[in-house]
Amino acid sequence: MRSSDQDWLYELLTADSGSRWRYRGRTPNPAEFAQDLWRGVQSQFVVTTAAGAPVGLVGTYNANPTAGHCHLFAVGVADCGPQVTEAAGLLINWAFDEFDLHKIWIEAAEFNLAQFASLTTVADIEGRLTNFDFWRGRFWDVLILSINRQRWDERHRGVLERRADPVGAGASVRLSQDDIEALLEDFLPLDSLGTVEVLSDLEERLDQPLDVTILSGLDELNAHDAATLLHQRLDTAAACDVASQHELGGFGRATGNGHSPSAVANTETSRGPVACT
Repeated sequence: MRSSDQDWLYELLTADSGSRWRYRGRTPNPAEFAQDLWRGVQSQFVVTTAAGAPVGLVGTYNANPTAGHCHLFAVGVADCGPQVTEAAGLLINWAFDEFDLHKIWIEAAEFNLAQFASLTTVADIEGRLTNFDFWRGRFWDVLILSINRQRWDERHRGVLERRADPVGAGASVRLSQDDIEALLEDFLPLDSLGTVEVLSDLEERLDQPLDVTILSGLDELNAHDAATLLHQRLDTAAACDVASQHELGGFGRATGNGHSPSAVANTETSRGPVACT
C-alpha cells in the first residue's frame, strides 16, 4: 500500500459499502485515519483491477511471531467480494509461508458470516463475543475463527495457486449447459470462496483463463437459471480472441506467486463487500 492510496481508502471505509468494517458509519479525522491504517498492521496490499483501479484492501495484523499466528482483514467495494476474497486467499497462502504461521485468526461479525460459509471446512470457531457489535439498529455477535494451516493447504492452497498461475488458452473445449448445471449444483449457493473453487474447476475443464466476474450475480439464481446465464457468458468469452480474454468487459484476474500476494481484482456479485475485522 502506498501513501497515494489513502484518499481512496478513506472514501471506501467511510462510505456505505465500507460500513460493515471498522468505522460502522463514523467519519474519523484524517490524522486518526492515517494512524489507523498502520496500527498493529503486519502487511497490507491494495487489490486492483487489471487497469489499476483499486477495489479493496487485504492484510494481516496483530502478529505474534513467537506463537506463529496473526489476524487477517479484508474489505472491498460493493460488488467486488469474490475478487477481494481471492486476493485474501493468496495473502493467506503467502502469510503461512512467509511468516511460517500455523494459524490465522479472523474476527467476523455475524452479518458477514454468509460470505465465509466455505471457511467451515478449514476454520474453527474458537470464541463468540455476544452482542459485541452494533450495526443498522441492532446488536450482533462477533465470532473469532482460526484458519488451520494443514486444512487450508489441503482444501484451498492448490486452487488459489492454480488461479494465480498462467493456464492454457485452449478454447476448443466446450461444456454443455447440463454439465455446467451439474457443477453449480455442488456449490450453490455460492459464497466468496465457493466462487473461486467454481472458477478453478471451470478453468481446469476448459483449459483457458477465466475471471471471477463471469460468475457475477449467479449467487442469487437457482442452478438451472445460473447455468443458462453462465453458458451464455462462456460462449461469449469463447468467441473472443484469446489474447483479449484477460480484459473482456474490463475483466482482470488474480495473479501471484510463491513470494508475493500480488492481486488483481474486478467486480463481484450483489452480495456486498467482504469485511472482517
